[in-house]
Amino acid sequence: MTLRVQIVAASIVALGASTAMADTFNVVSGQSIQAAITAAADGDEIFVGPGTYVENLDMQGKGLTLRSTNGPMTTIIDGGGIASVISCDVNVPSDCEPIIDGFTITNGLGSFGQGGGIRLRNADGIILNCIVTNNTAGAGGGVFCNGSNARFFGCVFRDNTATSLGGAAFVALSSPVFVNCTFGGDSASAGAGIWTSDVNSRPGILNCIVWGYEDDSFAGSGEAIVSYSTVEGGFPGAGNIDFNPLFVNFAGGDLRLQNGSPAIDAADSTIVAETLAVDIDGNPRGADVTTVADTGIPIFGLTVDMGAFEFPVGDGGPTECDCPADVAPPGGNGTVNVDDLIAVIVAFGACPPADPTEPEPDRLDGGKPSGSGQTLR
Repeated sequence: MTLRVQIVAASIVALGASTAMADTFNVVSGQSIQAAITAAADGDEIFVGPGTYVENLDMQGKGLTLRSTNGPMTTIIDGGGIASVISCDVNVPSDCEPIIDGFTITNGLGSFGQGGGIRLRNADGIILNCIVTNNTAGAGGGVFCNGSNARFFGCVFRDNTATSLGGAAFVALSSPVFVNCTFGGDSASAGAGIWTSDVNSRPGILNCIVWGYEDDSFAGSGEAIVSYSTVEGGFPGAGNIDFNPLFVNFAGGDLRLQNGSPAIDAADSTIVAETLAVDIDGNPRGADVTTVADTGIPIFGLTVDMGAFEFPVGDGGPTECDCPADVAPPGGNGTVNVDDLIAVIVAFGACPPADPTEPEPDRLDGGKPSGSGQTLR
């Protein structure tokens, strides 16, 4: 079995697994998620409503599902700066495979110096549609995997800090897999992206964006397996590129894609399981952006984007936005804002003549018109 087939098959089985005997727990703001975990058993489901929950969760070695009802933008688990936000720590490798879906995981301080956001030891699991941000640890600011082959789908890792190794992730005796994840802005003494501590650790990076680490995206003794991903500085592997992904606002933490991003329609669609066919914002994967050439591997004629955020059809481009004032960035972005106003002011003046053989009229400032074509249509 190839790596991509294993990912898809295992994910469908895990996400679709349920039993008639499973119990369901509902947690709303003001209640305790940990209390529900303690009361639950393997196979049970816990649904968490919107709100900020200041807790440090211990999964207690249970293979249960912890899922938000409204996604990570409104459902936040705050570690309070005292311990890892979520821990699944067992002494003996087991079948402990929790599913954690749709949370912002933040303000954790790694328990035992490990995994400020998520700490996994001898435990696998599936983490999807989560934003892991502003966590701190000695090793693995965002996530710490020791003896853990966890799978991460559609997650964002940003602005996590490791005082030693692995700003986004520290990997030891593990081969976790990251699919359609976005990494950016994490920091560490070494391995600002992902640090592998040993030759037996081989993290898989597929359809991801790894940006802002210069030449420190992957470091350590292990070998990262990377394909159809944007990696700053480049990295060997099929379909990998080294082009600025054009985030909406990297400094401000908005790692969505602008129209024209080289990450659009550039991923391997064959590894995106049907049950993972929407992005972290709930937008469908594989929506065709006709203003961008498809460079990835399609499935059923559609090609997904790299990273956690799919560029939504209707958010820009001359075939997708009918708003004539949406001129910046080139092709538009679905919003008329100050960028469009600046573009019009810069282009203000006489337009280039229709006949290219005629001389261009002087502008009032003595210069020539830009010929950018940025006019209100």
